[in-house]
Amino acid sequence: MKHVEITNEFDARHAAIAIAYNACRDGRGHNRAGGDPVHEHVTEGRRTQWEQARARGAAWAQRGTYSSCGDLAHYMLYALGCRDSRYVNRDELAGWRVGANISMLCSSPWFLSDGAPKVGDILYVTGPEHVCVLLSRVSDDKWITADYGQPYACVHHAHVQRVPGAGVFVRKRPLRGFVSIAKVPLVAPACVPDVFYLRGDEDET
Repeated sequence: MKHVEITNEFDARHAAIAIAYNACRDGRGHNRAGGDPVHEHVTEGRRTQWEQARARGAAWAQRGTYSSCGDLAHYMLYALGCRDSRYVNRDELAGWRVGANISMLCSSPWFLSDGAPKVGDILYVTGPEHVCVLLSRVSDDKWITADYGQPYACVHHAHVQRVPGAGVFVRKRPLRGFVSIAKVPLVAPACVPDVFYLRGDEDET
């Protein structure tokens, strides 16, 4: 990993893609908690801690499950250079707040409830709640997303439907909004994979 200064939207979006894709082992994904340093850094060890506690029979770990989908979103924002602890939930920033991953994203000034998401944006769907990173819009009805909490990490081909009067559905879940990377304040250098390079002010294709 290396540090670069992000100064324009084009680079911010493609840095977000590179960070999220790297978190999914360059598209190969993770199929278990523990043992992989990238997965452990993205989740700050929380998925592994939950699985170990559940195996021990700890009462708190028997209730529901732990989803790391929000960990990917907040890790990506932090790695991009955002340090606003009101909306970025990372132990390495200001301490991790239990159960606040999605609510912090949706309450941020960067969250849009309408419009069309672009690559690098964080999608929010419901039924059940889930967040993921939009890596590519292959076509109007096929997007590619980076997801944690499935239960680990993966890159998905997502079928997209537009239903008149009901909005957009991603993998049959209604899209309720998205965090626009263009609105996120970046105050620190981005931590990106070594293969990433700045492309300047070219137009997005």
